[in-house]
Amino acid sequence: MSTPDGSPSPVAGATSTSDGSPSPEVGATWGPRRLGVPIELRPVLTEDATGPCASPSADRLDAPGGSGCLTLGPARMTIRALTSLGIGTATTSQGVLDPTQETIDLTLTDADARDFATLTAGMLGQRLAVVVDGAVLTAPTIAGVIESGQLQIPGPTAVLRPVVVALTR
Repeated sequence: MSTPDGSPSPVAGATSTSDGSPSPEVGATWGPRRLGVPIELRPVLTEDATGPCASPSADRLDAPGGSGCLTLGPARMTIRALTSLGIGTATTSQGVLDPTQETIDLTLTDADARDFATLTAGMLGQRLAVVVDGAVLTAPTIAGVIESGQLQIPGPTAVLRPVVVALTR
């Protein structure tokens, strides 16, 4: 089954609008697909934690939530397709569901999973920004090699829902 534009239709709880665009809901997943916008993985070179960027540019972007200004290096990896993409509900550190937070759950293609494992192996202890459509979604410190090809991006529902729409359009 596909949407009017020929892209794979959402599965497992996702719904579509009349024009075939996704209507993201918690628990929704989409199968293999090319992304509407790429996901860039860029090293964080510096952070000015005094507030948002005074003059944002391609290499200087606001940290998630506007808590600082990140200077980023060039993309080390660009993700253009996924095996699956889903929306999950975030939990607090105590394991309690947080209704104001969600996660974007990504499964990379096999080739991208291998490249991501190599990338994370070379960036242990460093920060890696996940950038979609010119916005930093998260910029965690790489604590270990990630070989599974699965990523989970947490954030406020109001921020993540439009990102899912952009990725799946």
